[in-house]
Amino acid sequence: GKRMAVLKQNHFEYDNEVVLDTVLMGHQELWKIMKEKDAIYAKPDFSEEDGVKASELEAKFAEMDGWNAESDAAALLSGLGIVEADHFRVMKDLTNQQKVRILLAQALFG
Repeated sequence: GKRMAVLKQNHFEYDNEVVLDTVLMGHQELWKIMKEKDAIYAKPDFSEEDGVKASELEAKFAEMDGWNAESDAAALLSGLGIVEADHFRVMKDLTNQQKVRILLAQALFG
């Protein structure tokens, strides 16, 4: 399927998010799968049904090349001049110029 990304204009929408996560959110379906997987694996009472659901999510994740998502997002950020040390900072700690670059990376990643 085809995806279409949009360059967000609100620099403050992701202020409480980590930079790398903000870029990953650009691929909405992949991000949703990542969050669902995390929630299932964090359950203290992991059931057989959870195992089945997790394996389905893992298959979709693999089909979408999810295992390379973080390194791909990091490469985009670095290519746009966001140094690696900033990839794990919270968005609100960065300049507006950096935020625009991060949102551009998000749109490109999406």
